[in-house]
Amino acid sequence: MPVEIRTIEPTEFREFAHAMRRVFLVAAPSDDEVEFMRQRFDLSRTWAAFDKRKVVATFHSFPTQLTVPGGIVAADAVTVVTVAPTHRRQGVLTSLMAIDHAEAAARGDAASILISAEWPIYGRFGYGAAADDADYTIDTRAAKISGGYSGTVELCELAELRDDAERIYEQFRLTRPGSIEREPLWWDIKTGITPRPGSTEPVQSALRHRTGRTVDGVVRYHVENNWDNRVPNSTFIVDEMLAATADVERDLWRFCCDLDLVRTIRAVNRSVDEPLTWLFHDGRSVLQTRRGDFLWVRPLNVVALLGGRSYASAGRLVVEVIDPAGYAAGRFAIDSDGSHASCRRVKSRPDLTVGVSALGSICLGGVRLATLRAAGLIDEHRPGALDRGEAMFHSPVVPWCTTGF
Repeated sequence: MPVEIRTIEPTEFREFAHAMRRVFLVAAPSDDEVEFMRQRFDLSRTWAAFDKRKVVATFHSFPTQLTVPGGIVAADAVTVVTVAPTHRRQGVLTSLMAIDHAEAAARGDAASILISAEWPIYGRFGYGAAADDADYTIDTRAAKISGGYSGTVELCELAELRDDAERIYEQFRLTRPGSIEREPLWWDIKTGITPRPGSTEPVQSALRHRTGRTVDGVVRYHVENNWDNRVPNSTFIVDEMLAATADVERDLWRFCCDLDLVRTIRAVNRSVDEPLTWLFHDGRSVLQTRRGDFLWVRPLNVVALLGGRSYASAGRLVVEVIDPAGYAAGRFAIDSDGSHASCRRVKSRPDLTVGVSALGSICLGGVRLATLRAAGLIDEHRPGALDRGEAMFHSPVVPWCTTGF
C-alpha cells in the first residue's frame, strides 16, 4: 500500500514533531515543545507522508523575502525535511518537493531556498549552493586593534537588545544578498523574551554600541569558562554581531578582544570575507577555521529572480536554462544598463546554457560563472559571452545568510 502525502491536521502535529526529531537524531519533544512549535507552523504548508497512520516523512515551507544584488524577491523557504530510514528511496521526498514547488510556482515565488543537511540530496531537485558562511577563531593575546573607540560599548541584558537588534538587522538584510526576513517571534526567542521550552542553548549575554543616543551595534554571545592551573583560558563565542557601520563593528571586535579572562574568541556563521585579518596588528591572530555551503537556491520564476536584481555592468545576455521539472526552463534575455535591468522570455539563440541548479548558485553573485564553466556546468555558445556574464552577475557584496531555518 503506497504512502499517503497530505497536509497534516492539528491533532497530528505531535506525531509530526516526533517523527521529525527522530530522523534528526534528536530527543523527542516534550508536550510544551510540541505546542510551542505548532504555533509557528502554518499547517496549510506543513506536509507529511503517512504509512497507514504513522508519519514517515515531514516537510514544511514558509514565505520570506530573499535579498538579491540590488533588490528583494519573494521566496519559498523549505525546512524540517525528513524521511524515515524505513521509507527512503521510494520517491517520498520527490513527491513532497513536487507538491511544494508546484504551489510556490503558482504563487509566483521567484525561488525556493533551504539549508542542506547533506550536499548530494538537493541538486537533483534543482537547488544550487549559493551562499557560504564561515567560522573564525581569534587569539586575543595577539589580536590588537589600534585607535580609540568611535562610540560607547556597554554590557546590557539580552532582552534590552530586542528592538535595536531587529532594527539594525532590517537595515542590514536589505543590502546583503542571501539575507531573509526574521519574524517577530524569532527575535523574542533569541533575546530570551519568549524562551523556547526545553531549550539547551547556552545562556547568552549582550553588548551594545552607542554613538550619541543611537544604538548602532549589538552582539549576542556566550562564554565557555575554563581555567588551566588557575590561569584563565575561557572562550568567548560570538553568536551574532550586527553593526550599522564598519567603525561600529571595529569597536565591537576591539571590546570583545579586550575582555578579561578570555583567551580565545570563536565567531560562528560569519561572512566569508570578514576583514578580521586586516583589522589586527597581527593578521595571524585570526584563522578562518571553517567555510562551507549554507544557503541553497532553486530558481522557479526566472523572470522574477533575474529581473529582480541589479547587475554589476551593462550588457545583454541570453541564457538558456535547463530544468527537467519545467518551472525555470526556457531562454531568457537579461538587459542591464549598469543600474537597472530587465529579464524576459525570448526565442533568440542563447549565449550561455546553464542547468537550473547552476543558475541557483550564480543568482546571488557569490559563485563565479567561470568556476561552473570549468566544472562543466555552463556551456558558452558565443565567444566572450562567459566573460560578459561574469562581469554582469558579479556582486560587490558577498552573499551571506545569517539566519538558520
